[in-house]
Amino acid sequence: MLYPKNIDQKLGFDQILDLCANECSSQRAKELIAQIKFSSNKALIVQRLAQVEEMKALVLEGGANFSLEIDLHINKKKAASKSFFFEQDQFVAIIDALYSVQSARKAIMGKVQYEELNAIVSECLDPAELLEALSAKLDAEGLLKENASPALQKINAELKSKEKGLQKHSRRLFSEYKDAGYLADTELGIKNGRMVMPVLSEHKRKVEGLLLDQSATGKISYIEPLSMVQLNNELAELQIVKSQEEIKVLRQLSKRIVPELPSIERSLHQLAVLDLIRAKARIAVEIKGIKPTLNPKEHKLVQARHPLLYLKHKAHEQSVIPLDLTLHKKQRMLIISGPNAGGKSVALKTVGLLQLMLQSGFLIPLDHGSELMLFDKLFIDIGDDQSIESDLSTYSSHLKAAKHIVNHCDPKSMVLIDEIGTGTDPTFGAPIAQAVLEEIHEKGAFGIITTHFSQIKNRARSLKEAVNAAMLFDMEHLQ
Repeated sequence: MLYPKNIDQKLGFDQILDLCANECSSQRAKELIAQIKFSSNKALIVQRLAQVEEMKALVLEGGANFSLEIDLHINKKKAASKSFFFEQDQFVAIIDALYSVQSARKAIMGKVQYEELNAIVSECLDPAELLEALSAKLDAEGLLKENASPALQKINAELKSKEKGLQKHSRRLFSEYKDAGYLADTELGIKNGRMVMPVLSEHKRKVEGLLLDQSATGKISYIEPLSMVQLNNELAELQIVKSQEEIKVLRQLSKRIVPELPSIERSLHQLAVLDLIRAKARIAVEIKGIKPTLNPKEHKLVQARHPLLYLKHKAHEQSVIPLDLTLHKKQRMLIISGPNAGGKSVALKTVGLLQLMLQSGFLIPLDHGSELMLFDKLFIDIGDDQSIESDLSTYSSHLKAAKHIVNHCDPKSMVLIDEIGTGTDPTFGAPIAQAVLEEIHEKGAFGIITTHFSQIKNRARSLKEAVNAAMLFDMEHLQ
């Protein structure tokens, strides 16, 4: 359970997902981002982290640069019809997708250090035989080769011979008419797929043939001489026969692919999963993310850094002050006090964002030696949620959040509250904040709460399993 509904925006996890989308190569992978969810299933979390950790190693080795051109969508019902055949652009997309499958398999398959990634690509079809069948008939642009079939090869040879004869005859006629002064100062033309003479309209009756077209000004008449009609007809007939043979070959090729469509579709899904994992791994490289030890008894962050703050400072060649923090059964509630600009809110958001990232399958920026617990529920009350539509003031919104947290938190919950009890007169805010603190403590939840109220600090001192902490602002260095 996550609270509130906009917890992603509150903690900046939406920005992490945006970074992830930017690192994805395919639209399919970007669509999978919507399925990234906070999970409390340890086995699932361990598997996801292992996948990203393996891919991170592959990225650092330079072996993860394989293509993932997988934005291919085929109407399988339409493809099953007898008259169906793939068009040129579809063949190109299919070939690109199959090469992507092949490159991913080549980069990962059989490498024992990538056990989880092997499990993903092993569900992809081996495209070698299919690629061989396609490349035997199609060129790199997805066009049929001249020798794609014996019949097509014969037709193409005959076409070349006819074209050569037509060109020879037309050049001779062109030269004769040019010398006679019948032609415009231009070259031989093609109209409706037929070779024509560009005759000056004033001389059009001197050239025996068929008028096929005129220029926009009417000064040029495009005439097919009678002696070329038969040659043009023979060429046109051959083009029709060629087109029919090409469709026949394309249908044969398409029939070879259609039975493999379920396997291709499954492979493309696996590649999209791989693309998403690679995006997570690239983010991990950028933020120096690692997989911490999962410990059900202790929550220990060593040199933890807020990933978004880290990236922002990194771009300006500045450093981020890391955070060390420990929670466990005997110290499960931490009350942080200190001046404004002392870093309390950043510490709170760092803990929350890293937890949300971890349980959503992201490696997180902290040092080895870190041990993190997994929680079933993550509750936060950070920032101002006043709403005109709901007639909620700042304080009312905090009370509403506190009520929800108190009613639903338990020993498997992490609670993060920033500036508990603020938004009203401290005379009223402090006692209510103290009551909320005591209720959360009574429910056995783990939590971090920031405050300016001395009453809260004093009460924490007397609560078992609670501890006070403080942060300072360095006035000299403004940090």
